[in-house]
Amino acid sequence: MELIPGLENPMEEAGVPRTKWVLTEEALQQFLAYLDPDQDRAGEKYEELRRKLTTFFRCNGFWNAEDHVDETIDRTIRRLGEVRELMPFIRGVARHVASEVRRRAPKEIPIETLRNSRRKGSPTKKASGVSADRWSACTSARSGCLPGIVK
Repeated sequence: MELIPGLENPMEEAGVPRTKWVLTEEALQQFLAYLDPDQDRAGEKYEELRRKLTTFFRCNGFWNAEDHVDETIDRTIRRLGEVRELMPFIRGVARHVASEVRRRAPKEIPIETLRNSRRKGSPTKKASGVSADRWSACTSARSGCLPGIVK
């Protein structure tokens, strides 16, 4: 979002560098104390929270869930002062992270990428026992269907 036309980040234009928030040991300890005053139980709750978030991201099709779990927890810790109830808050943060990742993801995969990549275990004409002529006919028929599907 551009606040002033022609300036992408007015703070940087004014000479104030943008700093990225970094998780500190103190912030993590505050978060664990928020989870439970007892350190052992806080550690258990933290691990349970990570498992739930990992399940959320994997069930929503994100196979690199650990990165998204870390980002969700970092954002939650950063805004810990605003938290009234942890689980609804962290669910909302996780949904926002998932939404941002989907928005940044490429919308289309070039067909050439798919044609050139071969998955492990995909049958070859030798392994499948198909004659060269039959293999050629199947391959050309399959590629002949693609133009009708892909615009």
